Amino acid sequence: MKNNKGQALVEFVIIMPIFIFIVLAMFDLGNIIIKKYELENNLDTIVNMYEENKNEEVEFYVKTIDSKVKYDVGDTYNVITLSKKVNVITPIVGKALGKSYEISAKRTVMINEKNE
Repeated sequence: MKNNKGQALVEFVIIMPIFIFIVLAMFDLGNIIIKKYELENNLDTIVNMYEENKNEEVEFYVKTIDSKVKYDVGDTYNVITLSKKVNVITPIVGKALGKSYEISAKRTVMINEKNE
């Protein structure tokens, strides 16, 4: 009868770091997805304020959520882009993506009399 305990230990030692990396990467990916969802919701709020011509409130709101807003002005449409940096927690994923990962969301708004 053979003793397979040594074989199981070697398999465990080989597989465990890969498993830990996958679990930690899932945490970072989940954090990025949640922050992207929050950014999309914040952009909806900003677009509503922009359409109501509340520019000072937009600037204050952007500062409170620690994000950056950019306006691309066109002839008939404006594009509003909201961006934010998300810190990456795990060191291995941080080497692949960098210490922080920038997410952004865009909305196109039709120009009307109130926004001019």
